[in-house]
Amino acid sequence: MSNFTYTEISPPPYNPQFSTYQPVPQYGTANQLPYPTVSEPQGTHTNITVVQQPVCSTIIVANRRPENYLVFSIINFLFCCICFGLAALIYSLQVDSHYTAGRVAQAWAASNAAKKLNISGFIIGTFFTVIATITIVVVVVINANEDDDYDYNYDY
Repeated sequence: MSNFTYTEISPPPYNPQFSTYQPVPQYGTANQLPYPTVSEPQGTHTNITVVQQPVCSTIIVANRRPENYLVFSIINFLFCCICFGLAALIYSLQVDSHYTAGRVAQAWAASNAAKKLNISGFIIGTFFTVIATITIVVVVVINANEDDDYDYNYDY
């Protein structure tokens, strides 16, 4: 076991006459220092000067993670346009790796490229799907309206 004893020491009582808080004066006179100094009362501490610096605020701008459009790229690759979908898929996969490596500008560029390729592939894929559907419907309707010359009752 240890022979350590714990003794609780309370802080000295608050005495408002030794308070060193003073409001920050307005600057503008020629004899005024850029930072006001406040000295401790005599007898408490010697040769200690407290300097109040002006308040400054730091704004931290968090880089928002760019969208990678991965699901849109996969759907585009499988169902719309393979060429644009594959290129968009490659750019989509590059977004996260660039952002993780700290290359935020390249991550945003890859995200924008993936978005543009996905939209282009979707439009081109939809256009060709509509054209193919119209062509198939027209061919089926034309063939259905032709007279069939085949004789189903022919005996060989």
